[in-house]
Amino acid sequence: QHWFFEKRLPEPHHWNQPMQLKLATDIDEALLEAGVQQVFRHHAILQAHFMPGTEGWHIHFTGETMSLPWNRIPLSMLSAEEQEQALEQQATQLQASLSLTEGPLGRVALFDLGQERGRRLLWVTHHLLVDAISQGILLEDLQIAYQGLQRGQTSELPQPTTSFGRWARLLSGYADSQKIQDERAFWMDACWEDLPPIPSDFPFVEGSNLERFAHTLEVSLTSEETRALLQEVPGVYQTQINDALLTALVQSFARWTNERRLLLQLEGHGREDLFEEVDLSHSVGWFTTRFPVLLSLDALAERGYLPDPGEALVAVKEQLRRIPHHGIDYGVLRYLNDDKEAVARLQALPSPQVSFNYFGRQDAGTGENPLFEVEQNPYGVARSPCGERSYWLEINAQVVAGRLSLGWTYSERLHRRETIEYLVGEYVEALRAIITHCQSAEAGGYTVSDFPLAMLDEQKLSELAQLIDQGNISQGGK
Repeated sequence: QHWFFEKRLPEPHHWNQPMQLKLATDIDEALLEAGVQQVFRHHAILQAHFMPGTEGWHIHFTGETMSLPWNRIPLSMLSAEEQEQALEQQATQLQASLSLTEGPLGRVALFDLGQERGRRLLWVTHHLLVDAISQGILLEDLQIAYQGLQRGQTSELPQPTTSFGRWARLLSGYADSQKIQDERAFWMDACWEDLPPIPSDFPFVEGSNLERFAHTLEVSLTSEETRALLQEVPGVYQTQINDALLTALVQSFARWTNERRLLLQLEGHGREDLFEEVDLSHSVGWFTTRFPVLLSLDALAERGYLPDPGEALVAVKEQLRRIPHHGIDYGVLRYLNDDKEAVARLQALPSPQVSFNYFGRQDAGTGENPLFEVEQNPYGVARSPCGERSYWLEINAQVVAGRLSLGWTYSERLHRRETIEYLVGEYVEALRAIITHCQSAEAGGYTVSDFPLAMLDEQKLSELAQLIDQGNISQGGK
């Protein structure tokens, strides 16, 4: 939230996290509305709004019981083309209608497109109140609520876990703790000043990176490639999917920019295990962390201009494992710390021009025979067109319907579509090379971060691996 208000957007009320559902044909609209209202009242954060003060904006709860504004919009009398136009127009009006200072910061619209195309439910919430994990929680609660109402009952929803407010207070205390002071050197010693900017097709001028000029190019892996990426690749070098996705990103940018280093803004879920007696498994709020990281393949330069996929994957993995607490400390030091010198140092660091976020698997569904199907591209404009984008390139990845999908968002005033198509092509090629390598017989091995308690360096790990190999040979000879 500190990051958001620091942006000083001209229309901060229009920066949403929409969720769009395709409804099953037998959904009862009255029961659905009642279910939505039950879920809305169940999570207190959804009834919050924000008020400006002398020290900035702060969250405010009225204590009053609110209802979420509900709109039913019939469009069945229109042609398919007219429906698309009306959907986009009505949804954009809905998404632009929130007010930060007046709750609730949410709206719901049910669009009836007729018997052939069915119905869509658009649930709009300002991003200040929810993140992607929160949407999954709301969807789970909505299914429980609706099924209870179908039975003529008011179902007891899963109790919300640790509130966002308590989490924020704990982070404020953590900002001045010895625990974070022990990790601050990682961020304070960052040296990124000599990094060149990423290339652009057109010169950057004021207004060239507004939301109105943003376009998204989407690409997907096949189902088989996605299965291999999720199930086969991780066990080879004890990696996570983010390691592979980011390795391919560094390699593809290196081919484009002739620079082996890439400064990225990474996003994480932010629900870190920092405090005892805190449970965020069913907590709604904007917990997301944003933190910069410099990923480099320079250490492998002697292996050639670009190292083989296995070496690159291991190098990126080890750099990511050195980030304390998955990056949450950066935001705490940057926005909640009383040490003005530390804050100034972090503010002076170069800002990444590229962001990356892996949302995880979005195709788990809500059980068998779900009442609604989540659609990945909600109607309407979720962010004000006159707002300045934070990054030149934004890459968002997720698994949908068993396939890895990536959206590359860029500004038409900075890059041609052909440039982004080239970059995306290089990325997919690099990712496929990683998958192929990890499926080969010669791939595999452990790295330093696999033994965090052993305090090994690369040399000691190599010596240990040789001893293990010698022991295996000796055992095989008996």
